[in-house]
Amino acid sequence: MPRILLATDGSLHALNAVKYTGFMFKEKDVDILIIHVLPSLPPILTERKLGDRDFVNWQIDQKEKWIKKHEENANRILNEAKETLLRLGIKEERIGTEVYFGRSTAARDLIFYLRGGAFDAAVLGRRGLSKIEELIIGSVSERIVHAGDIPPVWIVTGSVDSKKVLIPIDGSAHAERAVEHAGLMVAGIPDVSINLFHVLSEKYLEYGEDLGTEYWSTWTKERKKTITSFLDKAKEILLSIGIPENAISTTFKEGGDTAKEILKAQKEDGYGTIVMGKRGLSGIKEFIGSVSKKVLTHVNNCAVWLVR
Repeated sequence: MPRILLATDGSLHALNAVKYTGFMFKEKDVDILIIHVLPSLPPILTERKLGDRDFVNWQIDQKEKWIKKHEENANRILNEAKETLLRLGIKEERIGTEVYFGRSTAARDLIFYLRGGAFDAAVLGRRGLSKIEELIIGSVSERIVHAGDIPPVWIVTGSVDSKKVLIPIDGSAHAERAVEHAGLMVAGIPDVSINLFHVLSEKYLEYGEDLGTEYWSTWTKERKKTITSFLDKAKEILLSIGIPENAISTTFKEGGDTAKEILKAQKEDGYGTIVMGKRGLSGIKEFIGSVSKKVLTHVNNCAVWLVR
């Protein structure tokens, strides 16, 4: 049974992540652990002053008050998140809660926790971005996305009300793992549909202009064969996991910027989830890592699953 870590800080964007999890999995058994990371103690409460008994006693008193205050707040946040999941139909026995005492930053503490647990995914909310923040996100979710040796990270932006899943395909092993992850997590969920999506990017086409028409025509045909074969393989993976054939479709687009085409498809066709490999093929000036970054930065009312 899939095990999901759901991080919450009580904010609106964290609540969106809670609602998304309940919406997607109310009809599938998953174990959900809701976690709230307490901030680390202020330096003044951990500073050591040997021989100053009054200061030490003051520290002890203030530390107890600080911990009590933040634990009460954490339990309130966790209870609100749990109640939201219950209202959405998640079974109570499938929900756990934990207050985690932080030792560093929230991002580092969550990464440390994820590396020590057997989770299939981590779900986080992403705040709305200003124009400056679009360039450098700098949030907890962004830092966790870049961490290694952790399970797939799902970033939820805004309100999601669609079970349509879009999986951009580039023919890489990372894309194959994204397909497997998506299939295993959504198998058995009613009304889920999956579109396997590939864009023969304009970046390839621009590069090909310098290679000669005949060479480029041959290369394009071979590329199409490769991707078509991979799309077929991806479909077989989903079928073997138990996704119904009528719930799987494929799209092959020629020309266009990959990230823009993904965002356009998400908005126009109403996809609620995008599943992407964190790194993909590096051939001919194309890096799926940069594509996933653009998608994550600009998408709204959608969850982005990043799979390494």
